[in-house]
Amino acid sequence: MNSDQEIAKLRRVSDQHKQAIKTEFEELVGRSKKLAIRILIIGGGLALAYTIARIFLDPDDEKGSRDETGKKKVSAFAEVRNFVMAELAAFLLSLAKEKLTEYLNEVKTETHVHTESTE
Repeated sequence: MNSDQEIAKLRRVSDQHKQAIKTEFEELVGRSKKLAIRILIIGGGLALAYTIARIFLDPDDEKGSRDETGKKKVSAFAEVRNFVMAELAAFLLSLAKEKLTEYLNEVKTETHVHTESTE
């Protein structure tokens, strides 16, 4: 009878450990999904800023007449466009930097909390 009680106790403990492992695994999968989404958002923002900057700020693509020295004259519209695109690129990069900083702080906090709870 004593051994049956010990076996039942060991099975309960084993089931508790299985449940704990399953819960930790599900939490890890959830955090991994959040991480992947954040990486895609940040990477997408950087790619968008780069693409926009390349499209609109490409000096080889500018059209205009040439002055006496042979250099291309830049129209007022092109100057405004270049300024707006540079500001947009700077804004998108700062937004990506902000999101990346928030993510790194969150990961640092989660890692710190997780490390403390295991000690």
